[in-house]
Amino acid sequence: MKYGDKIFYSSGTLGKKRRWNTYSSHFQAWKDGQTGYPLIDASMRELKMTGFMSNRGRQNVCSFIAIELNLDWRLGAEYFEEALLDYDVHSNWLNWANGAGVSVCTGGRLNRFNIVKQSMTYDKNGDYLRLWCPELLSVPNDFIHTPWLMSETEMKECGVILGRDYPSPIVDPAIHGGGTANSSSHSRSKKQVKAGGSAGSNKDSILPVMKSLPTGIYEFDKS
Repeated sequence: MKYGDKIFYSSGTLGKKRRWNTYSSHFQAWKDGQTGYPLIDASMRELKMTGFMSNRGRQNVCSFIAIELNLDWRLGAEYFEEALLDYDVHSNWLNWANGAGVSVCTGGRLNRFNIVKQSMTYDKNGDYLRLWCPELLSVPNDFIHTPWLMSETEMKECGVILGRDYPSPIVDPAIHGGGTANSSSHSRSKKQVKAGGSAGSNKDSILPVMKSLPTGIYEFDKS
């Protein structure tokens, strides 16, 4: 085999080393569907309960953990190996390496998915989100994809308080795709976003947070 067992290395078959974060709480939140990003949470809860996730969902959650959270992509690959009923070692590890931008198959391109845009495009009315995140059942359609944009008054009106009834985003939506998905008049301050939870918290990490790249496709230097 040309690449031996490199598919199981953090640098993948591309051999491009990246400095991954070590946020154990972020990985657990991703795994349990408690990230504060409804589409990610719904997808991960479906996987946990059924052993299944759509192909689009798999791409979204991979992009989120590898790019937005900058966690070692192998954590996700290993969890899929444990949770998926249709697990296949070849497609699983290759697709994860592709999604993390460490595979020669994609030439090192890194395709970052805009999670809010994906959510609004493929689940316009939030039916999927409400099915797997029932705590969001009463959230209006205007905020179902971006509950962090609700004001304190709007949260009280629908009976969903971030940090109490549903998690606050574990990373800042203004940086990680979602801060302006709805009208700017609905935008919440960073203080409001962080009030109910640990958005951007790095208490259990020994590495700094890597700021996300803009949505798009990138090529890593192979040197």
